[in-house]
Amino acid sequence: MRHEKLDINDNQFAELIKSFSVYKTDLYEVQTSRAGEIRFGPEYKFIKVYSKGVEIWDGGQNIYGEESFQHNVLGEAYDKLILIKWFSESNPYEQAVVEINLATGKETKLDINQRYWEAGHFNSFDGMFYKKSDIKDYLCKDFAAKSDFLLYERINEKIKNAFSWTVTSIKDCILVYSRQTTDNVLLFNIRKKEIIDFHTIDFEVSERGTLNISSHLDKRNSELTIRYHDHEWGNDNKIANSNTKYFKISLNK
Repeated sequence: MRHEKLDINDNQFAELIKSFSVYKTDLYEVQTSRAGEIRFGPEYKFIKVYSKGVEIWDGGQNIYGEESFQHNVLGEAYDKLILIKWFSESNPYEQAVVEINLATGKETKLDINQRYWEAGHFNSFDGMFYKKSDIKDYLCKDFAAKSDFLLYERINEKIKNAFSWTVTSIKDCILVYSRQTTDNVLLFNIRKKEIIDFHTIDFEVSERGTLNISSHLDKRNSELTIRYHDHEWGNDNKIANSNTKYFKISLNK
């Protein structure tokens, strides 16, 4: 694993990550159109999926939340699409996480109707993750092993002070970010619960700061472009110190 610091700003970062769209892989492309939004809440969308320019799935008048597209939604190798489906245009608690089998068109509901914040496919194995209103951790399903687990519960068994993570293209692995000053970027086999590789990046993590990492995966090159932001609040409830950095991480040695 290796990294390089990028000398860019937020606008340049936004331009750079456009090519790492969660909407598209070599085989599939998800096309969305705006269907509406809840007042002071997220948008919901109509969705269609194309393969090599041919429409293969149409969600029709069903609506799906934009919360889905914070993460990797397509499991290309497994012909799967993970979405948050809305059953009401006014009540955000009428939602469900669904799996679309892009080979058959079959839609499978994966949990009860509730409010869901995030959902996605792990990409490195046939599994998915999601977050709902009554549980702080990510709930995960390993479809091949037919088992469920909590993401951070599993991470915390092996890694100290983990505060963020992202999907990768390395088999069975995710990338975990830690508050540690050394060995703070770790390639972690989430299925075997093993640290595969680790690396140190000088995030300049403040002791009481609010941390945020935005990671974007280039699947072809096994590279992640990340935006790291750390800030502290002053006594007047205004940001006293702020630090933003950009890095590119290559997962291949």
